[in-house]
Amino acid sequence: MAGFSALQKKLFGKGASEKKEKVKALTEVKNNTRTLAMVLRSERELLSINKEQEQQVSQLKQMLEDKNKEVKKILCFSSRSRFDQ
Repeated sequence: MAGFSALQKKLFGKGASEKKEKVKALTEVKNNTRTLAMVLRSERELLSINKEQEQQVSQLKQMLEDKNKEVKKILCFSSRSRFDQ
């Protein structure tokens, strides 16, 4: 139980008044500290942006493949027409 009470003191700052020294609880947030919720929100936003970019890359790859097929067809047609002449 001693370990649990020490953890409780660290987390919630209980027992600091007994020692007459100010102990900040680990759960206190400074003005310039990001909360876990803020970090998780940022992470979700980045993952969403990453997913959108991956979709865009996939679409661009497909467009490039389609254009390459068109070019090959044109080249093939153009080479055939030269031989026919």
